[in-house]
Amino acid sequence: MCFSKSKNLSFAVLLIILVSCSIKLPVSSSGQAPSPSDKVGYAKVVAPFGLVFGGDASIEKAAANGGITEVKTVNLTQKSILNLVQIYETEVRGN
Repeated sequence: MCFSKSKNLSFAVLLIILVSCSIKLPVSSSGQAPSPSDKVGYAKVVAPFGLVFGGDASIEKAAANGGITEVKTVNLTQKSILNLVQIYETEVRGN
């Protein structure tokens, strides 16, 4: 069976739309360089179909999870799995 060029193009566009991706963004920094002895805390929310049913991906929650009282850096990561599930993760480093 042979596909026409328009069907091939449509199939390629569909694959591009459904591909998973991940974006990591630095949000904040205290100006202090991170050190290997820094504590790390994470907070994550999973949102199927873009709907958040609960959870806490805040900086405060990530700091509490890592036992951090002085935040040095904050990074946010957003992942998409087949454009069906969104994952938001906050990473906090500090003391």
